[in-house]
Amino acid sequence: MVLSKIKGHLLRALKRRTSTPPIKQEQGLGPRLLSEIENDWVKVMLKASVGWENADISKTSVARVEPNPEGFLVVLDAPAAENPHAAAVMNSYAQLWIETADHLIVNVLLHESEGRLKSFYVIVVDPKHPRRRVNIRPKTWIELSRNVVGFGS
Repeated sequence: MVLSKIKGHLLRALKRRTSTPPIKQEQGLGPRLLSEIENDWVKVMLKASVGWENADISKTSVARVEPNPEGFLVVLDAPAAENPHAAAVMNSYAQLWIETADHLIVNVLLHESEGRLKSFYVIVVDPKHPRRRVNIRPKTWIELSRNVVGFGS
């Protein structure tokens, strides 16, 4: 149930991405490298994914970030497929669940298609106030625990 709801949010965000402008702080800056925490999230999910352990994300960049009511979508770009050996697999998702010191639940959903990392969607939920919009960025999170599900798991 939760996974299907999250996939639904991701798919709706992906459909909207062509018409949604990037967040103001990134306008005009062009692509940027993955931040330290974004890089960590992606690496953790790739290590948990059979056949993705040695994927090369050194040239993967953030094309844009799109905020929405549930969290934010980070659209990725790379000059070549990060994992050309996985080119036969289409539309897989890996997940990382994080519990923070201030009792937030963070879900990072990584999307790949044909050996390319396409995007990841970050949903932040306050279990005490599930309808409250949490407006924080990863720099402020202190992680207590993680649970990861790799591609195809």
